[in-house]
Amino acid sequence: MATIYSGVVGTPVTPFKTDGAVDYDTFVKQINFLIENGARVLAHPMHIGESVSLTDAERRELAKVLASVVGRRVPTFVHVSHAGTDQAVALAEAATKAGNTGVVMLPPYHWRAGQRALVEHFIAVADAAGGEFIIANDPAAVQMDIGTDTLEKLIDRIPRLVAVMDANQDMAGFTDSCELVARKGKPIAVFAGSDMLLATMPLGARGCFSACSEVAPKLTQALYQSCATGVFTRAQPLQFKLRRLLKVLLHNPPAAIKYAMELLDVPQRAENGSIEFGEEIDFPDCAIAECQPYHIVSNVPCLKNVKKHGVTPVDQWFLTAACSAQETSLPRVQPYVKSATPGLN
Repeated sequence: MATIYSGVVGTPVTPFKTDGAVDYDTFVKQINFLIENGARVLAHPMHIGESVSLTDAERRELAKVLASVVGRRVPTFVHVSHAGTDQAVALAEAATKAGNTGVVMLPPYHWRAGQRALVEHFIAVADAAGGEFIIANDPAAVQMDIGTDTLEKLIDRIPRLVAVMDANQDMAGFTDSCELVARKGKPIAVFAGSDMLLATMPLGARGCFSACSEVAPKLTQALYQSCATGVFTRAQPLQFKLRRLLKVLLHNPPAAIKYAMELLDVPQRAENGSIEFGEEIDFPDCAIAECQPYHIVSNVPCLKNVKKHGVTPVDQWFLTAACSAQETSLPRVQPYVKSATPGLN
């Protein structure tokens, strides 16, 4: 039987220089960081990687860099979602031509396609890519839930379908997806669209597309291993801790994630490098207050007519405390973003 993917999927943010250009040197360091810290698959640029704000030329170049740097260490999937089939096809062809394992794709942006049109859209892109294919379902991002009827047609008609990433916040819908995949009996993995592993792996998820793995890789991996081995009594406190971090990181993404990554480079972390993330910290209950944006760096430039990003004082305090105890540092990532309100994974 073919190997089924599992584990934590790394979804790196996209680093930018102060002039708005992609910082490819830092991106290379991020890729290596994620692999060295346990990511079994990489997917980029997902929404926290600001895919919708990148130009197609930037997306193609990032796909080349991703494939070149990773080599064959882990599978790499390029996010190619677009408003139109032709545009997604062009990105998909470029992604696999560059040497990536395959592509991951949502339904089209903006358009609410009927089932037949949606199925044909996915098949056209999968055929053009020629590599492995991951279906992404994120109703919050595209105002459309793929649904199990359509998903079943796609499973039957895309021969190189290897995974479904389901970011559906409706657990009934997520359960239906897991049941369908299990019933079909094909080597297809279901991945949760966020780091909520304790809620999803007992239902059949084999891992997640992680927003936390660039900030808390050991915590994310510990949660995954606890769930994968069925040690749910250990997984529960880890999930609670990761959920509190996730609330802050996704309160203003990807600015908060980039700020946390910056904080990992300051000389405030615990002296003992083996301290588990958050082990010595009393995490706050992060019912995030709606505060006026606090601009971390006073001279953060306005990029491409997008407002300066900000992190609330609550966010700043939490991230400063949390990252001071993180055990692994990432090379500095400037907290510049192209997107005002990019979506989640």
